Order: sequence, then structure tokens, then C-alpha cells
Amino acid sequence: MSLSNRGQTLLLVLLVAGLLSGMLMFSAGFIKWTQVKNHTESLCRRHYLKAQSYVVKYAKRIKKLNPKATKLRFRLGVLYAKLALMKDPVSISATLWQIKKVKSKQKLLHAKQKGLIEMARYKIALEVSELKKELVQKHTITPLKLSDVHFNMEAKPINSTAPTYHLPPQFYKTQTASASWTWMDFDFFKGFFNFSCSVGVKKKGLKWKPALKKDSPLLSYL
Repeated sequence: MSLSNRGQTLLLVLLVAGLLSGMLMFSAGFIKWTQVKNHTESLCRRHYLKAQSYVVKYAKRIKKLNPKATKLRFRLGVLYAKLALMKDPVSISATLWQIKKVKSKQKLLHAKQKGLIEMARYKIALEVSELKKELVQKHTITPLKLSDVHFNMEAKPINSTAPTYHLPPQFYKTQTASASWTWMDFDFFKGFFNFSCSVGVKKKGLKWKPALKKDSPLLSYL
């Protein structure tokens, strides 16, 4: 084999080796990207879905107390109406005692309502905090943007000792929570990749359930 042919063969071998090396590097990088994408998005969805499940669960428990709150408020109104017509001191005293008893029940009920609201907010905040911690600790993530998962219920009437609680208007729109983050890859692609996830709620029949929203584009290379 002439020197010219040997040189061409060597060049071809080097080109093939370089091509194979590049393909292996790309494959390794793509596998790494896929693993990071799947894992971070899974973390986001799992924690946000859990947080939204607390919203649904505690809203349901609080709404179950509404009939009792309505009954106590109605009972109090009846007693005040009777009191306005009374002239006998004994009857007035007995009615005032009943009013005091109903108000005491209202205070106990309201304490239970507020306790459920605070417990829901605590558990929701804990899930969002855990999501942030896991994303930062397990991957090179920056910047990280997390929206809060809200838990707001409207009290009616506002000035009642133990009001009834209801979901706010447009609940399914205001309840959506989103996160976006950037993964820095210094090993393969030498770049930054953006990921995101979004979780809200949707109604199935008469019940609300946590639901995944359509994410923004899966890959953004900077």
C-alpha cells in the first residue's frame, strides 16, 4: 500500500472515530438531558399535585361544616326575634342563656373552620418548599421560579362568628400553579435548558380534582 493510500486510510479511520465519538457524546448528553427532564418534571408534578390534593381535600372538609354553621346562624336569628317580642324577665333570661349557648357553639365551630384552613395552608406550603429543596439539591438548577398554591375560601356573611365557606369565583383559573427552572449542563451540550410544569384543578361531575396543565415547550436551549 502506498504512502498516499495509507494516509487516506488513516484519515478515514480518524474521521470515523471522530464521528463515532461525537455520536456517543451526543447520545450520552441526550440520555442525561432526558433523565434530568423526566426527573425534575416528575418532582414538580408530584409535589404540586399533592399540594392541590390538599386544596381539594380541605375545601371539602370545610364545606361539610356549612350546614351546621347555617343552622346555628338561623337558630340565633330566631332567638333574637323572640327576644325582641318578650317582656317577661324570666323568658328574657332563658332566651339570653340560649343565645349565649348558640354563640358558644359558633365560636367552637369557627375555631374548627380556621384550624382546617391553617392546616391546609401549612401542608400546601410544605409541599412547595419540598419541591424547591429537591430541585436545587439533586440538580444544578437556576433560576427557579415557583408560584404558590393558593388556598382561599370566601366567608359568607363576613361578619358572622361562624360563616359558611365557599370556593371563590373562577376557582379553576385562580388555582393553577406553575414552576419553571433552568438546568445547566457543563458535561455534554455546554448549555442551559429550560423546563416547566403546571398543575391546577378541574371539575369531574360535582367534585374537584387535581389536574396537570399543558406545559410550555419541553426544550429550550440557551
